[in-house]
Amino acid sequence: MATKGNLINTARERVEESAEILEKATRARRDADSIFEELKRMDAAIARRKEETAALRKREDQLRAQASHSRAFTMLDEEEKAQMEAALREEREKTAQREAEAAAQPKPEINAPAQ
Repeated sequence: MATKGNLINTARERVEESAEILEKATRARRDADSIFEELKRMDAAIARRKEETAALRKREDQLRAQASHSRAFTMLDEEEKAQMEAALREEREKTAQREAEAAAQPKPEINAPAQ
């Protein structure tokens, strides 16, 4: 038969083991939450880049359409043509710069939860 002292010691050990398990679970949850937050930030950045690219394409299409409509009625003078090309070039450079900055950002390290 188990004595009262043995039962108390066994119960104490179980409580300590439970506390360790709870601590590990809490740490794993914190790690998972931080990974999830990082993934949300990355998703937002990707969505923002897609929107910027779509806006740039739309702007370029509008400028091309405007140029083709202008040609239908009058030929663009050299200054207007240069301005339109400069605007397109500037938009492309801005997009390329944003993409380079995004690529240069350090990739977050995703650590596996400690066990």
